[in-house]
Amino acid sequence: MEDNLFKSYKMSEQANENASENKSSREKLRYKILIILITTFICGVFFTFHWDKEVYKTRLYNLVPGYNWTDRSVYAKFAFSVYKDKDDYEYQVNAAKTRALQVFIAREIPRGRLAAAMDSLKKVLSQEAVNSANKAAGKRSTSESFELIAANRLNKISGMVTKILEKVEKKGFVNVSLENIKNPEISVRTGDTHFEKIITKADLVDTNKFIERASNYFREGLNNLDAEIALNIAKQLMMPNIIYSAELSERSREVAGMSVPKTIGIVRQGDLIIGKGQRLTSETVEKLKSYEYAQMNAGDSQYTWLTVLGSFGHAFLIYSLLISYLFFMRKRIYRDNVQFGLASLILLGSSFFSWLSLQLQISLPVEYLVMIPAMSALSAIIFDSRTAFYMTVTMTFMFAGIRGNDFDAGTAMLLAGTLAAYSVKDFQGRTQIFRSTIVIFIGFLVPIMFFGIERSGEAQQFLLKLVAIVINSAVSPLITFALLFLIERFTNITTNMRLQEFDNQHHPLLVKLNEIAPGTYQHTLSVSILAEKCASAIGANDLLAKVGTYFHDIGKIAKPEYFVENQQDMDNKHDLIPAKKSAAIIRAHVAEGVKIAKEYKLPDRIADFVTQHHGTSLIKHFYAKALEEADDKTLVREGDFRYAGPKPQTKECAVLMICDSAEAMSRVAAGDKAKLEMMLDAMIKDRILDGQFDECNLTFKDITLIKQVCVRNLLAGAHKRIEYKRVGD
Repeated sequence: MEDNLFKSYKMSEQANENASENKSSREKLRYKILIILITTFICGVFFTFHWDKEVYKTRLYNLVPGYNWTDRSVYAKFAFSVYKDKDDYEYQVNAAKTRALQVFIAREIPRGRLAAAMDSLKKVLSQEAVNSANKAAGKRSTSESFELIAANRLNKISGMVTKILEKVEKKGFVNVSLENIKNPEISVRTGDTHFEKIITKADLVDTNKFIERASNYFREGLNNLDAEIALNIAKQLMMPNIIYSAELSERSREVAGMSVPKTIGIVRQGDLIIGKGQRLTSETVEKLKSYEYAQMNAGDSQYTWLTVLGSFGHAFLIYSLLISYLFFMRKRIYRDNVQFGLASLILLGSSFFSWLSLQLQISLPVEYLVMIPAMSALSAIIFDSRTAFYMTVTMTFMFAGIRGNDFDAGTAMLLAGTLAAYSVKDFQGRTQIFRSTIVIFIGFLVPIMFFGIERSGEAQQFLLKLVAIVINSAVSPLITFALLFLIERFTNITTNMRLQEFDNQHHPLLVKLNEIAPGTYQHTLSVSILAEKCASAIGANDLLAKVGTYFHDIGKIAKPEYFVENQQDMDNKHDLIPAKKSAAIIRAHVAEGVKIAKEYKLPDRIADFVTQHHGTSLIKHFYAKALEEADDKTLVREGDFRYAGPKPQTKECAVLMICDSAEAMSRVAAGDKAKLEMMLDAMIKDRILDGQFDECNLTFKDITLIKQVCVRNLLAGAHKRIEYKRVGD
């Protein structure tokens, strides 16, 4: 039996050692250095590489009208042209193209077509005259009368048709609908395309307008039958004499666009471009941009290999803010290459979209679409709100640096990102993500409003920014949710959302613990309530403390009868075995717990409570017993009676260490407050002197609060009840 116990213990210890080896591989320095180098290099590329050379004109300074120039006075080293703002120039080019007249070509209308039509009409009318004469019994005078009437009709119809055609052709008959002529005038060229004249659109006639005019004209001078005949003839004879030329029209548009000057003036050598302390205006902004652009084209640009080196250094300095914080304040994240790499990846993601916003040279304020608030909220959920704040600061500095010291957008991103991070503090549910939408919107809106008021910004630009921040505020929670799902699925990082899935007393492992070790299960529930309250009191993650406590003693499932809380109605088995073996069995419940945690696929954040809730503390009872039993006390090694550890790495695990012992002590103190406080003080002092809290950031103030919460709640749980009398007693 004893051999089986030792075999089980050794196997469990080996599993624990393998887990430690795997964990240590995640902390190797060479991987961390590789992450730092890759992140710095990529961010440095974002500082220096741009698709469009126009970006270089705005990269050096954030040139915004209304700011004061704080740098040294700038004098022109050489003469250069002052270029218009790119967006203004493109607007003027498009406007010029729109104003360009559509080009038509005049053509000669062939003569004689009316005569042919009249001959045909004459035959028709003559036949009508013959038919009418026959009906008049062959009287000669009647026949001549009908012929005369037909000739008069013919002449009148012919004259009116000729007049309407000449009138229309003189003004201009176009072969396109007048609705397709956009400008109030058109350009008409003769056949050789050298002579050009301008015709007003109001004077032109298209097919519909011709038919309308001809119909009205004929009805005024002819009877209905002859008017219908004249209109049919006019329709057959109408022929546009002004023909639209798509090729010449497009050429006219291009010429109009090229005629717009790109420059608005010249700065001579030695002229002052802007003095220190002067207020930036639209004119000085264009001068500074043009000067930088001229330097680049002249080979005198500041973008040399030294600039590239400086840009990489700039990127590393900003990145070092995050590295320093993690190294000094969040060693748990810094040591874990997975978490450290994830933090760096979040920074790279925000940097990429910052770089992309600079490449999209459009008039829309795309910089306000960079999802830094989404990354901030994600950081708060994965890590903690303070880490998220430092990541937000780092991401914002990187954003502003990549965009060329963009103070306005950077400030808005910083405020919106910070509010987003704190809006998901102590994240408990997926719906809480969407509550941050309004907070992010406010974080964007306030600085945009104030900056706009300060610099008398245009209402149209403010509305465009408003649309952008509405989109950002609405989409950021969705992006956070999606990225969170991917991170939880493909990494071992466990968020509060994931923890909630284990905040269930009907979890199969807890059900099994209740069946096999009911005393341990009840102890676990009592300690979980206490740990949750203590964690909340010191500002730690109360959900993590509660859920971690649920599973901290699962290793006792292997040998439940060797633990006092499960020894109802049975003798203590430790009375029958040596103290060293008893200690080995007690220690084994940690290693067994690691094995069971793997079997049930518990997240690392929960499994850490299994290995850390005792730290490397001494199993004092059996160590003292071994000393009593030993003939030679020097043969009793203290290491055989210590847990394998590690020591608590987080506040939550340290809270469990204290609460686990405190709950057991409360059963000994039996409601005696003074005794309980004395026992707690002694236990905590012993843990401090033993160095159990050296590797977590638990403070003395935290310890005091934990002790107070433990005493208050344990005494409340041990209150006395009145024994009520029953009738008949």
